[in-house]
Amino acid sequence: MATGSSCHSIKDWDARHRCLAEVRGNYSYCYAIRDHDGRKLCLAKTKRQRGYCHSIRDESERKRCLVIVH
Repeated sequence: MATGSSCHSIKDWDARHRCLAEVRGNYSYCYAIRDHDGRKLCLAKTKRQRGYCHSIRDESERKRCLVIVH
């Protein structure tokens, strides 16, 4: 899974791009994620920047993001 080849078998669009971003360490895949909060969480994780967490609308997801991203 180091190259992300297994990510391509994921049918859900957002999940596939989240997988590619995380596996390849490339935040550009996050921009393809349609869900606003999912996109911001992906950017926060791959760029390691907590500022994106503050843009997450769902409060529980925002808090989870802030815990994950240091």
